[in-house]
Amino acid sequence: MENVYYPLLTAHNWVRWLVLLTGIWALVNAFMGVRSRGPMTSRAPFSAFMGSIHLQVLLGLGLFAIMGMNGMAPFPDGPRSSFGWEHLGLGLIAAVFATMANRAAKAPARAAPVYVADGTPAPGPTPTTVSDDITRWRSTLFWTFLTWVPLLLAMPWWRPVLRMLGTE
Repeated sequence: MENVYYPLLTAHNWVRWLVLLTGIWALVNAFMGVRSRGPMTSRAPFSAFMGSIHLQVLLGLGLFAIMGMNGMAPFPDGPRSSFGWEHLGLGLIAAVFATMANRAAKAPARAAPVYVADGTPAPGPTPTTVSDDITRWRSTLFWTFLTWVPLLLAMPWWRPVLRMLGTE
């Protein structure tokens, strides 16, 4: 199992930086969108952020499985003995929040227009896309910001910045 452990640990460490970079991209994009009050044309930053966190969680779950099978402690040098479970739980919470941010960025489903018998549109309220976009920007900013809280709390800041294969 050790031949899988170090490559997985290295990948988990390097993906941390991908998560941070895509998270900054998503946070800046959401903040600028709220500020500009313009239309939301792309949810790429939020999808990238969510995808990188999901990849990070999958790599972390693989590490936990390997460590559990070998009787290894996740963070023997951690600030407290429960940090391994906190790390896992906060990572899962961050993944859920990032998924909510990506969902908030998704355009709402619009109902098909209703027509009367003669083919003219039925009278009724028309959706205002401007207020929909402002709501989407605000909701996306909220969930993206909220994702950063467990993300920063879960990060083992005392570990090496860029871990290479086979190094602790």
